Amino acid sequence: MRPLGVSTMQALAGFCLLLFVVTVTVVGVRMLLLARRTRGRHELLMGAGMILIGAIGFPGSTASGLGRSVGEMSIPLWFLFTSITQVGLLLIYAFTWQVFRPNEAWGKAIVAAGALVMFAGLVTSAIALAGAAPDANSTLVARGGMFVGMAGYSGCFLWSAIEGFVHHHGAKRRMAIGLADPVVVDRFLLWGYFGLAAT
Repeated sequence: MRPLGVSTMQALAGFCLLLFVVTVTVVGVRMLLLARRTRGRHELLMGAGMILIGAIGFPGSTASGLGRSVGEMSIPLWFLFTSITQVGLLLIYAFTWQVFRPNEAWGKAIVAAGALVMFAGLVTSAIALAGAAPDANSTLVARGGMFVGMAGYSGCFLWSAIEGFVHHHGAKRRMAIGLADPVVVDRFLLWGYFGLAAT
């Protein structure tokens, strides 16, 4: 069996990113509509986070020209939209904390650590881009900071996955003795799968 070519891998990656953007945007809109009806904080956190990530931040940072030469991209636009993406991710961090570990100080610490790691990556990349030659590849210039930022991004979704699976396991045991709603048990599992896929 022949390995996939570079163009095939790029097309597959592009399709997966498009699927992610569409999915989180649709779910985000539905959550915001639910939050408007219920006045629920959790729905608002998830909905706003997903909209900022999928509908605004990621498409905007892509449109800024990251991936082309530094001279062809707009660094201020990239910084703005990447900041919006990070605010969205911070809201998802906060959602996971508030739903699964609201009374745990370490849950709050994870949110703060995620924010610091993402911001450090953003600033590191911005400084590198601002000092780079116009003909340098922007992705290669920014890669050190992007790697740091991605640790914060991945941490958000990995924590979501862990909490979803841990709570699914506990709720499944309670469901066996009639103490948990099967729909809630299923939602824990789905949240775990979402977090794992996004990671």
